[in-house]
Amino acid sequence: MAEKNDMNARHQSRRTLGATLAFVISASLLSIHSTYEYSKSGAQRLSTTIESTDNPNDSNAHKAKSLSLPFGREHSNVECPNSVRVKCDLQPPLTYGRAVCIGNKLWNMVQDAFNGNRPKTQSFTLEDVDNGWTTDENDSHLPDRWDDAYDLMVKSVGGEVPDHVPVIPLVEFRQDQPFHNATGALVTASLPSFSSCPFSLVRDTTLSLIQHWILPDQNAIIAQYVNSPYNKLRSRNHPPPPPDTSLLNLVPPLHRLSDIAWLSWAELSPAPHTLQYIGHDYITNSDTRRIMNLIFRASAGVDWMDWPGLEFGVETWEGRALLGTPNSGNVAWLLVARAGVMGRRGLKVRIWAKGYEMLDPVPCLLWNMTVPESG
Repeated sequence: MAEKNDMNARHQSRRTLGATLAFVISASLLSIHSTYEYSKSGAQRLSTTIESTDNPNDSNAHKAKSLSLPFGREHSNVECPNSVRVKCDLQPPLTYGRAVCIGNKLWNMVQDAFNGNRPKTQSFTLEDVDNGWTTDENDSHLPDRWDDAYDLMVKSVGGEVPDHVPVIPLVEFRQDQPFHNATGALVTASLPSFSSCPFSLVRDTTLSLIQHWILPDQNAIIAQYVNSPYNKLRSRNHPPPPPDTSLLNLVPPLHRLSDIAWLSWAELSPAPHTLQYIGHDYITNSDTRRIMNLIFRASAGVDWMDWPGLEFGVETWEGRALLGTPNSGNVAWLLVARAGVMGRRGLKVRIWAKGYEMLDPVPCLLWNMTVPESG
């Protein structure tokens, strides 16, 4: 009798466990479905959290604040926490709210530079390229996803659209040589690994690669591949450095895309001040892709759009969010560093994605540094 009661108890326990598991699975599927339906709807407002350290004496200094950011409206002076930095360092995935705050801070820096309050930045020349970099230049063609953008740029300078996109110089920078860092110390061909893994005792120089097309006749620079030294070392794919080690001491002084691209442009363009367009081809950065995808879904109800895509001014929420992405900060830094040459500019950005059968969409963006109308 006791054995029979024990057996019945075990059966009852199994039925209870099975019912519990079924409930949990059903709830999880319902949650996933609800999230998917919410994403499909293209919600007009996103509630996001951004890091705040307004009160350094607060024991919970890294508290989170809720910031509700609308799409489709002009950007007002949203109050962002003081801790929102221009560089994300080793942060979690970029949220829409944080992207807006970063873009806001960058654009304020640009406005200060236009008003003569430029931060102290190092001025680089072609001689600085020899400090750690190897360069090359090849003739290349823009991929077909840039055909319409190329026509747009040609028309903007009053040119006639050709039947075929001509050959364009593709400039390549490889950080594969020893270099002297900002303190003057020599950084050799091998850097100590920050990992305790015995199979990664040393790491080569950053091995960063930056490639961009230079289009002097269309007043444009289009980045094809960008993996700058600083961003590569602070990537989430790399372990952080020791607390007493600055990443800036592990990269050459010349490491910003904005400085490298400007040197290439100034070398090949007869009139450097005419630079108007900066584009990025085949964006792979997960943070930039995430922000672009959010904007497509909220503005058009789709995941991606082919040309002409969507265009936003920097005064809009979308424009500020895109300026705050890793693939766009270089535009702001270039305007800050070259304000004396470029003069006062406005900004608007076009985003689109070329779809290919059985392949992920290829996102692209194009910044237009517009010249304000006189009068």
